[in-house]
Amino acid sequence: MTFKKWNTYLGWSVFLIATIVYFLTAEPTVSLWDCGEYITAAYKLEVGHPPGAPLFMVVGRMFSFFAAEENVAMWINRLSGLCSSATILFMFWSITMLGKKILLNRKSELTSGDQIAILASSFIGALAYTFSESFWFSAVEGEVYAMASLFTAVVFWAILKWDEEMGIVQNGKLADNVYPDRWLLLIMFLLGLAIGVHLLGILVIPAIGFTIYFRYKKEANLKGILITGIVSIIVLGFIQEGVIPGTVSIASKFEVMFVNSLGLPFFAGTLFFFAVIVGGAIYLIRRARRTGNTLMYNITMGMIFLLIGYGSFAVIVIRSNANTPLDENDPENLVTLHAYLKREQYGSSPLATGQYWNSKETGGAMDNGRWNAGANNSEWDSYSPFYIRRFVVQKNDADIKGFKSEKAANEYAKTLGSGTEVIEKYWESNSGTARMNRIPTYEQTTFFPRMYNDQDATKIQGYKDWSGYDSREDADTEIGKDGKRLPTFGENLTYFFSYQVNWMYFRYFLWNFSGRQNDIQGHGDQMRGNWISGFSYIDATRLGNQDEAAPYYTSQNPSNNKFFFLPLILGIIGLVFHYYRAPKDAFIVTLVFLFTGLAIVIYLNQKPFEPRERDYAYAGSFYFFAIWIGLGVLALYEAFQNFGKEEWKKIAIVGAAGLLVAIFLDMYADTSYPNVMSWLTMLVIGGGALGLMYGLRKVIGTDKQGAIVAGVIGLFVPLVMGIQGWDDHDRSERTFAHDLSTNYLESCGPNGILFTNGDNDTFPLWYMQEVEGVRTDVRVANLSLMQTDWYTDQMKMKAYESEPLPIKFREDQILNSAGNTDQVYFFDLLNMTSIGVPNSLRDKMIRMRLKGNEAIATQALDALNVQMMGNMAAYTTTDANSVNRLELIKQAMSTNMSSDLAKNVISKFTAANELFNGIRSGSFKFTDQSQIQKFQEDISAFETKWDFCNIDDAMAFVRDDANLVNTERNGVMRVFPSKGFVLPVDVDNAIKSGVITDADRENCAKEVRFSFNKQAIHREQVMILDILSNNDWKRGVYFSSPYGGDASKALFDARLLKQNGMTYELNPTDDKTTYLNTEVMISNLMNKYKFGLMNKEGVLTDYYARRHTKQYRQYFEILTDQLVREMDDAKRMKTDGPAYITQMRARGQEGEALRVEKIMKDGDKTIADNKKKIVDLLDFSLKIMPTNLIIDHGEPSQGRENYELGGVKIPSQSDGSLHAYVTNYFAAGAKEKGNKLGLDLANQLESIINYFMLSDPRIVMKARNTSDLFAAMDSYFKISIAANDAEYGDKDGALAKRTNANIKEWFGSTLPSQYEKLKNVAVDNGESTRRSNVSGRYSTMLHNVEDHMKAMAVFYGLMKDDTKLAPPTQPNSGAGNIDLNQLMQQGQ
Repeated sequence: MTFKKWNTYLGWSVFLIATIVYFLTAEPTVSLWDCGEYITAAYKLEVGHPPGAPLFMVVGRMFSFFAAEENVAMWINRLSGLCSSATILFMFWSITMLGKKILLNRKSELTSGDQIAILASSFIGALAYTFSESFWFSAVEGEVYAMASLFTAVVFWAILKWDEEMGIVQNGKLADNVYPDRWLLLIMFLLGLAIGVHLLGILVIPAIGFTIYFRYKKEANLKGILITGIVSIIVLGFIQEGVIPGTVSIASKFEVMFVNSLGLPFFAGTLFFFAVIVGGAIYLIRRARRTGNTLMYNITMGMIFLLIGYGSFAVIVIRSNANTPLDENDPENLVTLHAYLKREQYGSSPLATGQYWNSKETGGAMDNGRWNAGANNSEWDSYSPFYIRRFVVQKNDADIKGFKSEKAANEYAKTLGSGTEVIEKYWESNSGTARMNRIPTYEQTTFFPRMYNDQDATKIQGYKDWSGYDSREDADTEIGKDGKRLPTFGENLTYFFSYQVNWMYFRYFLWNFSGRQNDIQGHGDQMRGNWISGFSYIDATRLGNQDEAAPYYTSQNPSNNKFFFLPLILGIIGLVFHYYRAPKDAFIVTLVFLFTGLAIVIYLNQKPFEPRERDYAYAGSFYFFAIWIGLGVLALYEAFQNFGKEEWKKIAIVGAAGLLVAIFLDMYADTSYPNVMSWLTMLVIGGGALGLMYGLRKVIGTDKQGAIVAGVIGLFVPLVMGIQGWDDHDRSERTFAHDLSTNYLESCGPNGILFTNGDNDTFPLWYMQEVEGVRTDVRVANLSLMQTDWYTDQMKMKAYESEPLPIKFREDQILNSAGNTDQVYFFDLLNMTSIGVPNSLRDKMIRMRLKGNEAIATQALDALNVQMMGNMAAYTTTDANSVNRLELIKQAMSTNMSSDLAKNVISKFTAANELFNGIRSGSFKFTDQSQIQKFQEDISAFETKWDFCNIDDAMAFVRDDANLVNTERNGVMRVFPSKGFVLPVDVDNAIKSGVITDADRENCAKEVRFSFNKQAIHREQVMILDILSNNDWKRGVYFSSPYGGDASKALFDARLLKQNGMTYELNPTDDKTTYLNTEVMISNLMNKYKFGLMNKEGVLTDYYARRHTKQYRQYFEILTDQLVREMDDAKRMKTDGPAYITQMRARGQEGEALRVEKIMKDGDKTIADNKKKIVDLLDFSLKIMPTNLIIDHGEPSQGRENYELGGVKIPSQSDGSLHAYVTNYFAAGAKEKGNKLGLDLANQLESIINYFMLSDPRIVMKARNTSDLFAAMDSYFKISIAANDAEYGDKDGALAKRTNANIKEWFGSTLPSQYEKLKNVAVDNGESTRRSNVSGRYSTMLHNVEDHMKAMAVFYGLMKDDTKLAPPTQPNSGAGNIDLNQLMQQGQ
């Protein structure tokens, strides 16, 4: 066969191999993160999150059109698989073209050996990318990145085809009727289509520019390269900003102008704009043809093809007008589509210039010791006007309000009297103060800002750790708004290179081509998410012992992949060879490699502590490196065929240069030269492979045989990658996200309302409801999205079997900015006057609060009178005109002036405000400063006791526009009449809705109370309160987390949320002894929930799934903990119960007395029943989540206990739940099961502890690592104590003996040995190991570990506390070092 046929057949063979791999490993149903949303949007052509993926939607709809509902996700996952396979196909063909060009540079025809070598190179490069970490991950789930990669691959292949044909044309060998420029038109069309999937595809544009330049310019020069680079970047920017949002922006401006200014019908401006586009295109094409201007013709046709491809976004507008259940941002016309494409809701990050995290805002000032950013915001930037189509009520030509419904607009207009009219137009909903001067500008800026976010203290600490920022250094640097110096530009670059480039790019790069430690998300520590090589002598110098002493969550992790540098070595060989043989082509590949890698790093400007790993964003960059892997095989063939002394000299130069770079990188390494050892290892392997091929020329006689040997050597790369990567990419039987979402929905009663927060508790649920039709009666309300007006308005519509959410706020009231519900405020009565609340409105609030709270308020008022009698003596006046006034104030503050309670309270706050006004004006004096503070505290305490309103009255108050407060400083605001709310309980409704059972009727409260300790709450929290008010217990209310917002926190703190498993239900029963709905939770976990095949060997439960299995195990843990507490209560009440009952009855607490009597009566039965329940629950948990398959550790967090050493409290660390399982097995009398599980767990914990004992302490004892040691040792103590417990343990059992011996050895010899090593390192580093205010890097490590381990030993009774701690030590340098004081602060 000809080379062309071999190229075609082998290309499709690789496609088939990749397809089989991806289909075999594809997830059979929905996945976590955005997949549920994308699959839903594709299946029903709904509108997903900005900026949308309409082409993916349409193609996904085609793929799933004939699929059964339960198979839709599989087919869209297969769509990703086929897109990925096609990407591999085009990679194969791209490598063959590059390989042919390399070899034909020096010869006119390819030999058989050349052809075999080229095909082998393409085959191996394509297969290597097939099995690459990041690309494989996206290939088996329904996400856009696989299709985006396909467009990147096809566009790059197309420009190579253009280049190939142009070369033939220039050589005069192509037929006259073949036009290479057709490839450029195809590319423009493909770029337009690619925009409808993801913007990654357009990053190939600079490579296109240089391909054209190098083809037309045989001798490149610096000027030409610079001009081409600048033009390419301008074209890229033009498409990204000018075409994508720009065309829609211009069209929207025409639309607004034609409708609002010219009075023309809707869409007139849009039609005019597109008519101009079409007319202009026709004119330019005809002119180009008439004048023979090829450049004009190609540019015009290219833009036409680009816009045709871009036209897929019409699907977004069309489907949004259908009001689909999923209709994010409601982009119903080009005006709202523009904001959708700009992704304005996500904000932006500065790139060229901008602020640091502590830069001062322009016009900001210190206010009472705190920075007030908006003290004078007149020079701040403004938001863009946001236009929406509405019926607008106008009065005197001024827009008042806008409504979707003409009827609602007319009804509102009637309330304004005469002179009003209603007109349909595009209404600027964020006009005035809502838009103007709202975006901060900064008086302190820097070039290339990397550390800019000031909204999150955790991220700011991340900036400091990664940059090495220490506020005590460089004291002469400019001071920021936090009173500390600004970061230096050097620290800014340190953060860029250490975090953004190294950690967030090169780490991912090496995952793909060197190896991966584990799949746990890392944040710069040595325990999680690092790259590895597979060579222990290299990995140990960077990460500690990764071989025989690696923690089990690394050694048994499916993602513990070791490639032994092989893909990286072959890729570097290919890179060097490419530059040596075809430098122009190598430059083009390098350019696109950088633009799809480091350029994205710069553009994204990522912050620390991303919610997930971001390697998928750089798959395009890894694609182009895989091309060099393929060309590396060709380099081996060239070594066999053509290498001589000159080539070996150049290899030696490259090796020496790399060694110098490695030495430079190792200058600040903690241990001995990891980069040098890595480079030398790669040199030996790579040089050995080249040397082998070079030597084989004397043994092998033909080029064919040499090419085959080169291919066989190269084949080891994809084989190693495929074998190592299979287990952590095989999702073939995984149904985790499907089961998780089902469990969330099944936790809710009929027609329930479920409030969710993030991606993984929302998108899979949307999929289950929209695609598979599961529990469509449950309304899933995402609180993040409910911060927007469009989503809140959609929640007021019926969806399938779910009735609208009972929100009474009008549509105009929930509009962003214009509706004044973005935030609703809480004010203390004492401060209302100074803020601008009219006294009449304040008095109204007081009367609302007193309603139903008269007795409490009367008692509090009497107590306040007594307090004020003493307090008022501190105030005097020397102003004769103020004497009578002061006496009246004192009288009002210390006595009741009326028989009307409300009047008395009002007089108190009126007098209090007059007193403060007098002090501010100088009319009144005070003899004791502390009395002012006490006065404020007494008033505040008085108010707090009765600061509650009926929630129906409160929400009616908030919804009433007559109660809006207009303040000079903050504009118009809505306010709550109280911080506390009284929610009446309709018991019959609660029973009908399934919130409670009929058996709970007697224990159900008549009303429940909860309150906020906030200055304001956001829209979504306000809507929750409105729903609670209007729902009247007709529907169950559930939260996926009690910590997802202020409302759920307030309800949880009031013990009104009961956990029933996956959700927390609003429950009005009186039992405040537990936050669990125990029996329902047991039933859900044991009988209702689905857990898939997690207990089957080979079924992948990766890190993101384990985030949730950790929760599952915690559910079983807290349930069994509760059952153990009930057993303990039953035992204790046998002896203490009678006295306690007598005491409760003496206090009049008959209900508590009866509860304890029941405990005493049922005590023995409770103990027996609970023991069985505990064993059954734990057995079931271990059955569905076996300890050998579902990793329990790897992400420690602060524990419940606080240790204490030398009077200093030290927060404990905790990780996993299995140690509690062991304890509860023993408590339930299941000693054999406790011992068995304990021994299994001991193996796991010992692997973590021994890692610290057997690794270099300079590496593992860093503060960012030691939380794993502390958590593992704490768990080990717990299982040891359980095994040794005198009452229910097994002192003579294997677990007790083993843990006792190990603890003795660790604290007796192993830990002291590690301390001594660290002490010696500190001394060698010139540090003092004595405790002082300022300690060195290693001495700080030493003290932190010593103190924590000793405090733990003291806590668990192993040692006595004879320590007197010096002031907490502080490291003088080094990112990531956290001293004891910092640890304590983190725990607070």
